[in-house]
Amino acid sequence: MFNFFNKPKAEITVVLCNWNNHQMLNRCIESLLDSITFNTEIKVVLNETSKESTNYLFDKKIDFVSLQTNYGCAAVDLLTPLINTEYVITINDDFLFPIGWQNDLVEIYKDKFPVVPCSSCVELENTFNPMVHLDNCGDILKEETLTLFRNNYVNGKYKRRNIYGYNHPSMFRTEDWRRVGGYSCGLPLDFFGPGGYCLDDYFNYRIWKLYNQQIDFVVSGNSCVYHHVSFSGKRLPPGIKNYDTNTKFVELTGMTVRHFREKLNWGKAI
Repeated sequence: MFNFFNKPKAEITVVLCNWNNHQMLNRCIESLLDSITFNTEIKVVLNETSKESTNYLFDKKIDFVSLQTNYGCAAVDLLTPLINTEYVITINDDFLFPIGWQNDLVEIYKDKFPVVPCSSCVELENTFNPMVHLDNCGDILKEETLTLFRNNYVNGKYKRRNIYGYNHPSMFRTEDWRRVGGYSCGLPLDFFGPGGYCLDDYFNYRIWKLYNQQIDFVVSGNSCVYHHVSFSGKRLPPGIKNYDTNTKFVELTGMTVRHFREKLNWGKAI
């Protein structure tokens, strides 16, 4: 099922997948809608869709693709023919957004092109990721969590220097997105485990190769989102979560994920 609305020309398209979780979709979209500072379209893939989710997106006049099967995050590529903006930003559905989070991504892009600008994440669990601030603001489904997070953001609690690396949200030229074959890189949707689980490294590798290894991946110190660490991922069966993505990455690229990240100066301050 496809549903499209006619809207004025936008500058940026934000794309995301949701896996049969209407509450999460609602919280993410509501915070996203009142956080946007650029003319932006939102487009959604609903995996194993529900009537509540389709009705909600109809009411919000948001374009979506509705699937009866869960094709995972790789299904975001089904939105590619619908992207008519110059830029695309990839997000997860377990994010909450502060007002103006796009601003620094656009500034980094203008100042440092060729570059992939990304937001950092505020997470309630320690994943030992240098792209992350550890701060438990509470359950993402509760209104007070968004209020606390936004207050902390405005007060500068999460500001730091930019660092090299990649994360969602990430901003790309739509032309580049298409040239590398979208998020799935033109691979079958069940590659890297069913639903394209953990395709992030290979997608960014393809962008890196597209620019002959002469592109920076920068995580902003002034833009961040609240991330309910793998809210959807924790629902996945062990066979998917335990998929050996590094071995597959080596087969495709001839290097390990760690080696690739070292080439990008992963985690180093700018």
